Amino acid sequence: MPIRFLTSTAICEGICTIEEAEMLQSWLKDRRSVLVDLGNADHVHTAIVQVILASPNAVISALPKNTLFRDVLATARVGPKNCPEPAMTTAAAGASAPATPIPSIDAEEPVALAAQS
Repeated sequence: MPIRFLTSTAICEGICTIEEAEMLQSWLKDRRSVLVDLGNADHVHTAIVQVILASPNAVISALPKNTLFRDVLATARVGPKNCPEPAMTTAAAGASAPATPIPSIDAEEPVALAAQS
């Protein structure tokens, strides 16, 4: 199963498809505060991402390896409710790699879009 459900942590591994979204949503709504570990996920369907982002009680504890996906999630989760200070990620649960801070959208300069002719 691509998502392992522990008492207060959901661990996504490998390829997580749309079929797991409803199960994750049911699991999340029955809990007050949970962690979602995406550190070992190779692919997470957008339905699962929507479930995580829509849940007021879910905190992403480890971001995925895919840099684009990691950056999008880190930006989407900025805020006191979803990204407690200090927010840290690890390569995988129990990994010996040092934790790295989740990038903050506030640290970046606004991007001006060029006018199209």
